[in-house]
Amino acid sequence: MAKQVCRRVVSDGNAGAAYPSFFADVKALTGFDWTAIRATDWRGKTSQKSAEFLVADFFPWTGFHGVGCHNSGVAKQVQDLLNSQHHRPAVTVEPGWYY
Repeated sequence: MAKQVCRRVVSDGNAGAAYPSFFADVKALTGFDWTAIRATDWRGKTSQKSAEFLVADFFPWTGFHGVGCHNSGVAKQVQDLLNSQHHRPAVTVEPGWYY
């Protein structure tokens, strides 16, 4: 039997740092500090804020359902690029995602 390779993992901190834990089961996300992850001021919670969802090698473009942009100018540039594509996820302006 071939060894099954996990194609995605989640980490509870910066994956490149020495301290995070890695989980193959996305159910681990329920134990993450979502207040820190969503925060724009995370003093004292840098590790928690750095949680990541990592995908190995490839993620299909058709897997993207939306693209959030900082402002309408960037959203227009993205929309212009997507106009020639078969798959066109929704493009929205999401200034609250940036700080």
